[in-house]
Amino acid sequence: MKYSREKLNSFSGEKVDKSEYDSIAQELVKSVLEGKNVSLAEESFACSIIKLLRKDGTNELAFDISQVEKCKNYRFKNAYLLYFSDLNGHKQVIDPSGVISEKQKTLDVTFLENEYQIWKKLLKGETQKNNLTGYLARETEHQIKELHSYGSQSMLGSNYIKYLEKSLTLHGKYIYLTVKESFEEIGNPEINFNDGNNNFIIDSYSYVHTLFRHFAKSIKQHQIDKSYHFDQNIKFDNIPNFILELLKCYSTSNFSKSFNKQNIYFKYKGSSYAIWFRKLKKNIKGGSTAEFLRVQTLYPVENSEELEKIQKLNSEITNCNFEFFQ
Repeated sequence: MKYSREKLNSFSGEKVDKSEYDSIAQELVKSVLEGKNVSLAEESFACSIIKLLRKDGTNELAFDISQVEKCKNYRFKNAYLLYFSDLNGHKQVIDPSGVISEKQKTLDVTFLENEYQIWKKLLKGETQKNNLTGYLARETEHQIKELHSYGSQSMLGSNYIKYLEKSLTLHGKYIYLTVKESFEEIGNPEINFNDGNNNFIIDSYSYVHTLFRHFAKSIKQHQIDKSYHFDQNIKFDNIPNFILELLKCYSTSNFSKSFNKQNIYFKYKGSSYAIWFRKLKKNIKGGSTAEFLRVQTLYPVENSEELEKIQKLNSEITNCNFEFFQ
């Protein structure tokens, strides 16, 4: 990665160095068109430009974005966000340019169907792996099992269950790209933090679990007991860094001296949240093992019983934007 997501996003601001923008844009567009390796953030930046380029002196598009191999991820993310609640394209769909034509809808829906078949096949061979695709494969499998259990109890039709399977699977791919991009920006497949007493790990497992189980209400009718809505101040594409900020703040609090190594309740900008941990043994250099606390999940507390529990706890207000309960 040569240019960070933060740097590339800065070009959408008011004060932009045009010469710098032109130089970076030309470099990344050239790299993407030549099929060179770039980060997902760089890829998205370049593809957003490529799709708008025109042939000299005309209004004709210079490139068909669907034919640019390195823009497939960009195309998927955009198509998924447009159609996630209507993957078959039955309803009217509107993008920033206006109402999408029936011809384009057919192309988009066909593309998403193809991506579904490819991704579904890929996940079947990944369930035993302890990496991002492995975590996604197992979580998707778990969600589909829950869906079938719910479907049999609720008498859902077989076609609707198949549709929801597709919805869950494609959502998993969207999560995959979100998580991969975030850790590319971090420059490491996990974040490690030692508070002096505990070694914490924030990795793709933590991120996948959080996004899949608490960030997908519209496609998961089979999980009515889950909490899904994050405060707008917690950016879903930056959750690992948010958790790191939280842990650093907690480590300076008085409550950290009596940490139960299981969970932390906290309030952030007026909303209540919970973060849970699980002990994990990992091999370290030298052939020995060490115990870590891996983040299992993070979610906004909306359940009335859990909220009442928090209200009965002691609180500690910090100077780093968090209030802790214990």
